[in-house]
Amino acid sequence: MTIVVSNKQRIFYRFEGDKGAYLLLHHGLFGSHRDWYDAGYVDALRDEFRLIVPDARGHGRSDHPLEPTDYRLEAFAEDVITIMNELDIRNLHFCGYGLGALVGFQLLMRHPERMRIAMLAGESPFLSETMQEEWRRCAEAVREEGLAAVRERLRAEQRLVAGPA
Repeated sequence: MTIVVSNKQRIFYRFEGDKGAYLLLHHGLFGSHRDWYDAGYVDALRDEFRLIVPDARGHGRSDHPLEPTDYRLEAFAEDVITIMNELDIRNLHFCGYGLGALVGFQLLMRHPERMRIAMLAGESPFLSETMQEEWRRCAEAVREEGLAAVRERLRAEQRLVAGPA
């Protein structure tokens, strides 16, 4: 198990492959590094790239901080930079989905020199007021019910179908 400490939070990641450019695969909200394995991406890419596959803070095997301020997008981006620094990676390709795409946008804004190619899907940095309100409702539900309860409710409603608990 590989862990780095970023702003007092332990961030888990896996490293796969031994040749090619570095490629970080960042999962979406309520996901984990397992999503990339389960969907076959790691098997398909590990012979061509050196893969970094983290669990974002609050997800999977990484720490789950209690303070809402620990979940700012800037903190997620800094976690990626901490992993890169630990591995002595100057820059990398980045593939992010959902939350991962938002982290990718943060990295492009704050650390463009550390990014080579960014492939971002399932999210936009320019959220409409309707989507911003939906995110606020989701954040409030997580605060009130807890992440596990919200994840299970969304699965029961068939609004979340990927990844193990």
